[in-house]
Amino acid sequence: EVDFDIEWDTDGRIYQWGLRVREGQDDATARYEPIVSFEVLDERAEEALADVFAARLNALKDAARQEKKILLVFHWHHVEVSLTRKFDAVAAALDGITCDLYAWFNANFFARQSSSIKNVAPLFGFEWDVDDAGGRLSQLKIAQARGGGPDADEARQWCLRYNESDVAAQAAIRDGLRRLGSARPSEV
Repeated sequence: EVDFDIEWDTDGRIYQWGLRVREGQDDATARYEPIVSFEVLDERAEEALADVFAARLNALKDAARQEKKILLVFHWHHVEVSLTRKFDAVAAALDGITCDLYAWFNANFFARQSSSIKNVAPLFGFEWDVDDAGGRLSQLKIAQARGGGPDADEARQWCLRYNESDVAAQAAIRDGLRRLGSARPSEV
């Protein structure tokens, strides 16, 4: 199982592709594998980063095939798929192996308030490893990380910890849904 989450800057360029890979449902095997650039990205650099992600995902698919396993990529809502399909290599790598956890959650539960990942994950006992977790703050942090100076390294670490928490939150939600016997939508 792979949990997948992206982060983008205020120019809409994807600077971080977070992967959390684990063997089946065994969270003890989970490892975080970020593909990230803290440099200002232009179109070519953004696509190069996307190509690294696609190559990594294809390597995971190949390894799963060799071991006669099935690889599934989980994401929260459509954003990870809709914003990345502009990269042909990524679209091809993700084709037919994704599952939208937001859709899975909403197919089984009704949220009286927002069903954002920041609201849902705590219902399953998950807490982010950063204060004020959120996309808007991540855009401020990437700007700090790129600016250099004394706050840059701390901002870089924040960006990595934030994204790692996002993908770990997905696994916590998925595991919780399974414990509750919630059926996964048949979209894969």
